[in-house]
Amino acid sequence: MSLSDQDPNVFRAGNDDMKQKTMAYAERARRIAENEMLKEETSHPWKEVPHSVSCTYQIYEFEGDHVDLENGPPTFSNPRDEFMYWESTAKDGLAEKRNRRIIILEDVSARLAEMLGILLDIPPEFFLAHCDESVDLNIMDEHLISYWGKSYGNGSWTAVFLLDPQLSHLHLNGLESVVLENWDAGRDVLREVIVNSSRNNHTQMHKRSMFNTLVKAYENVPMVFNDDVFSATYFARNCIRAVWEEHVWRRKRHFHNVLVEDERLYRVRQKWAYESDEAIKAYDGLMQERQSINFDRMEIQAITWKFQLRDTGYLPLEDERTRRIATREDIAWRLLEEKLQAMDGIISSHMEMYTVRANMEEAHEAKIQSRESYLQTEATNKMARSSGQLAKIATVVVPCTFVASVLSMNGDFAAGERLFYVYWTISVPVTLILLFWVIDNEMSRGVSDCKEWVKSIWSWSQGWRRPSQTIDVTAEKPEV
Repeated sequence: MSLSDQDPNVFRAGNDDMKQKTMAYAERARRIAENEMLKEETSHPWKEVPHSVSCTYQIYEFEGDHVDLENGPPTFSNPRDEFMYWESTAKDGLAEKRNRRIIILEDVSARLAEMLGILLDIPPEFFLAHCDESVDLNIMDEHLISYWGKSYGNGSWTAVFLLDPQLSHLHLNGLESVVLENWDAGRDVLREVIVNSSRNNHTQMHKRSMFNTLVKAYENVPMVFNDDVFSATYFARNCIRAVWEEHVWRRKRHFHNVLVEDERLYRVRQKWAYESDEAIKAYDGLMQERQSINFDRMEIQAITWKFQLRDTGYLPLEDERTRRIATREDIAWRLLEEKLQAMDGIISSHMEMYTVRANMEEAHEAKIQSRESYLQTEATNKMARSSGQLAKIATVVVPCTFVASVLSMNGDFAAGERLFYVYWTISVPVTLILLFWVIDNEMSRGVSDCKEWVKSIWSWSQGWRRPSQTIDVTAEKPEV
């Protein structure tokens, strides 16, 4: 829709009653958006920022007043008249024919949302919730598809699907759109999956238009409907599951690559160093991966409940075909959940391996520290032994130095003089006495250690030779 089509005066012209209702609807939507339902920077249809909306829509009526007309439905120049035509049937359950139709919207403008809100009794929260990722009124994360169903009784209903435009999301902040990055596999994985296809070209899932997929499905594939409006969501549910299957497959491939890369790096690190910081980073990455997987599991569980797959008691007993469809869907979703659960178990085991690696690293570090402590002790002992040798040498040198300093080694006591012998007469006896005293202490200590060693050997030998004796306390005393 162009900017001129979004002008409220132009869009609402010609119908005063609808004009008043849509104006009140718009005011209510702005009030809800401003009262902290959405973040301030979140873009939504009623934000006062002029922008062009490429809104595309398709309407399908499977049963109703406009089916099998001779000339077919008329053509319209604007969406207002077209929607008013299709939704002109009574909504009180008194219509002559049963009306069942589906409306598929890709993007939405404020004027179109206001008109649909009035015609189908859709609250503004439905459109606003689609624009914000923190509001849980949708059936899928990223808000690719939102659904609203309206039943009027007598089996009549209208289902509305609101889709994000291809390669963009309505809940993006600001007016910019993001183009998803292309994902190039190392091999033609899609060809391996679609083995029966006769086509040569395959479009990756994230490049496919959800709108075009739903339109082709509802146009070309027979549908199974019942009185419950939710039965109209069958194709949409399958599209959502296809997106999740692609997401889980990519996560599984990424998870496998993480484990292989960790094993390779662990072998490399073992050659030159232990884990330390690298192990901590890898462990933290696995924790984040596990948390993300658990979030995906919770999303899948929430989707299966919203799709009414875990509780099929609401289905009529005679509607066996719908029950089979729901059962098959539930099995497919459970399979995705089991894949995520298996990845969570593998991560848990891998994180235990990190604990073992950390313990091994601590033991290795303790061994290194023990060896360094032993080497330091050996060095200290060597220094102590060297100090002992120096003490013994000092025992000889110090007396000589002392005597020399006393006699000053000058005058008649100097070397070569007539009283030089006095130096030797004093220093030699003193040195010998000190030397023998040191040696005697060493010998006494050695003899004492030798006696202790011989004594311990003797005690051990006596204990080894003495036979073991047992006393029988129950033996009878000899008679006297």
